[in-house]
Amino acid sequence: MSSQTYPGKGLSPLQLVFALNEELKHTAFSSSLTADQLVQLRQDTLLALSTICEWGNSFPGISRIPSDVLALIPTHLSSHKDRLRASFVCRRWRETFLQRAELWSELFISKGEAYLKTFLGRAKGSALDVIVDPGVPASIIGLLSSHTKQFRSLRFTHHKSRDIQRFLQLNSGPLPLLRTLEITTTERNSPGTEEDSLEAEEYSLEAEDDDQEASGVMTPPSTPLFNNATNLEVFSFHSDSGWSPSLGYFAFPNLTSFWLSAKPRRIRGSQLLDLLEASPMLRIVHIEAVDFVELDLEGLPEDRVVVLRNVDNFDLSLIGGDCIYLFAAHISCPSASSTSLARTGDVKTTCLVDGLPTPDIWRTIVHQYTRNPVEEVAFELLSDPNPTCKFAFRSSDGSVLKLGFKATKDDEDENSHHSRFLSSYNAWDEYDPYPDVAEIFLDHPHFANFRRLCFCDTFSAAFPQDATRSLRRLFKSLGPLDELTLHHCYLQPYFDSFSDFCKDGDKKKAMFTPIKQLTISHCEYHKHLTRIENLAESQHALGIPFERIIFRDATRSQKIEQKLRTWVDS
Repeated sequence: MSSQTYPGKGLSPLQLVFALNEELKHTAFSSSLTADQLVQLRQDTLLALSTICEWGNSFPGISRIPSDVLALIPTHLSSHKDRLRASFVCRRWRETFLQRAELWSELFISKGEAYLKTFLGRAKGSALDVIVDPGVPASIIGLLSSHTKQFRSLRFTHHKSRDIQRFLQLNSGPLPLLRTLEITTTERNSPGTEEDSLEAEEYSLEAEDDDQEASGVMTPPSTPLFNNATNLEVFSFHSDSGWSPSLGYFAFPNLTSFWLSAKPRRIRGSQLLDLLEASPMLRIVHIEAVDFVELDLEGLPEDRVVVLRNVDNFDLSLIGGDCIYLFAAHISCPSASSTSLARTGDVKTTCLVDGLPTPDIWRTIVHQYTRNPVEEVAFELLSDPNPTCKFAFRSSDGSVLKLGFKATKDDEDENSHHSRFLSSYNAWDEYDPYPDVAEIFLDHPHFANFRRLCFCDTFSAAFPQDATRSLRRLFKSLGPLDELTLHHCYLQPYFDSFSDFCKDGDKKKAMFTPIKQLTISHCEYHKHLTRIENLAESQHALGIPFERIIFRDATRSQKIEQKLRTWVDS
């Protein structure tokens, strides 16, 4: 090896040491060395050492970073890999980082025994964030048994439910610091196998079959799982398979956030209510059930209502099911600032009336989720790309109750003749949604208190006459409005509903509600300038003129604004 092999700046110190080590090993196994070879070896060694010294002297700035600043560097490194690399920059960096035990508190136990022991030693008494992957041997899981008091969070990724029970058996100590628990379950067998399909058919949430041990289904526990985690605050439960352990296995008295995302064949409504009722400190509840999940309400007393007095945010979403509103009626969140009830169905088989609650259920929901009169309502009825209907009822205290339904299209077999036939017939194409929409408004107990209405409606173009009749009925029943906003609307049925009032009634008597401000936003109002002017004139003649008419558009018409000044107060 010569100086040309590593000219100093071409190789890193690690490469230099490796090259020198290789030459020394070669020399050691040589039978004899000539004088020239010994001289060359001496020169190579001196060159390598001088290069390493030169490289070390090129980092005086790094070595002089103040300790308080140096200690902050790892907090900006999100991964263990980056932190480990940083700890090898120099001895001072390494010593500084190792003194911060909390930097090594995230434990991926699937990385093996040596890794786990090293990081447990570095973490010392710090709170631990443990990530449990499937397939970890019991001998490695058992290393955590003496550290359960340090667990701050536990995350189980793609586990069989039996694995979770085994983990708890190996780590049965107290969990006083555990604040976050996240569980993601997965299929018990390889997808598509005969065993998998049979188990999917025969599986029940109680799992009382004799082959639980072999199939991976947990034995029903005598006490709730994680019952020693009395201070747990956040529980996230995700099931991405066709099965799920029972929600009756869990109970957390100090839980503040509950996140459920599941697509099992069935969720027992009674068990879900039991879990919510056993967690009186809840502030956030997010439940999403997908893939035509069956929310089983069998055996649930009609008059049972779980009151969640501390919940601030309640979100219930059901994709493919049809009992979301029935279940919501069994829950009351009187203090919630945000409540969302959303349902999704198949556009080929579901129309809007199927996606909205019945009048009795609707009145129950309003009573149980609204504590103050509603003053503002935003309504969306969209026809493209998927038929969508949304309501947002905002109370005087700022709390919002959202109600939504969206019809989705299944394009999996779009090329099949049968699918093309079904797609050619869409019930929404012949369905007038406006009577059902009007009922949601009129059945609201606080309907007379509505002060502001906002419509975003692309459906009325298909049913202009039907929309006019329903809107006329709606506007006749309203009290005085501070503002009516028409956003992205087909304007004809809205203006025609007012025009009919003017034709049929005595102009000396107001037959429809006074409106202080009319806002037209991003609508093709240029086609309806005469209607707008006639509406403003008739309002003025009835003695209830608009105080303001506002156009929010890139192409505002100064001409129409000039004409309206005659009929508008300001």
